[in-house]
Amino acid sequence: MGDVPQLFRLNIEVADLSAAQRFYEALLGVAGRKQAGNRFYISVGAVALQVVGVPEPHTAAKALYFATGQLPPR
Repeated sequence: MGDVPQLFRLNIEVADLSAAQRFYEALLGVAGRKQAGNRFYISVGAVALQVVGVPEPHTAAKALYFATGQLPPR
């Protein structure tokens, strides 16, 4: 089929960057890397999750799904 585009980064906005980093690191079991500009990255396979702290996050993302191999806490 030729050259197929590959997804390499997902970007989400959050109001509380520290809480989001703790949440995604616990969920994915991977440490994030803080970056300048009030953001952090987590590499999850071929795709990086970029989480950006902003005062009023955009609500475009209604759902974000991850396969982690772990059951969520009850």
